[in-house]
Amino acid sequence: MRLYNCYNNSLSGNTAYNNDYGIHLYNCYNNSLSGNTANNNNDDGIYLDSSDDNTISGNTANNNGGSGIFLYSCDYSDILGITANNNYYGIRLRWSDNNDILGNTANSNSWYGIYLHESNENTIAGNTLLGNDKCIREENCQGNEFSDNGICTYGEIPIELVILISVISGGAVIGVATLLFLIRKRKRKE
Repeated sequence: MRLYNCYNNSLSGNTAYNNDYGIHLYNCYNNSLSGNTANNNNDDGIYLDSSDDNTISGNTANNNGGSGIFLYSCDYSDILGITANNNYYGIRLRWSDNNDILGNTANSNSWYGIYLHESNENTIAGNTLLGNDKCIREENCQGNEFSDNGICTYGEIPIELVILISVISGGAVIGVATLLFLIRKRKRKE
């Protein structure tokens, strides 16, 4: 699915898999991409190039050969509530400024959960980054703000977090109690 020179469109509920790019926008402004699935593509799941003021929310981009989500020369866009797992990069920005990356999940990506290259004044907050080679990397960036990117692990996911995540669906209190029990048990053995 490719859009060129498009304005004020809404793409929602689409499935794009086994393509070069799942969803590709070029020179597109004020668009909304929500609830789409872009899995198993040769390059990027969702790729925006020279496209500003877009909202990318609630999409899934897993098992892609490049990035789950890639913004290239895109400014003033929002990436919200995305799931980008098992890609080369989970979420990647290059030459992209003043974007918000909020509340996303980028797990088990080969390189980085979130990678910023020459991208400035972005806000990265409330993201979960488990089992990536590296959680977040900046290269030649200025003024990016990071906060509350709570769970961030490298490589293998610790067993305590696996248990917590699996139990949370049955109740958050049980999950927290299990995690605290395992941590105390481990400290006593040391």
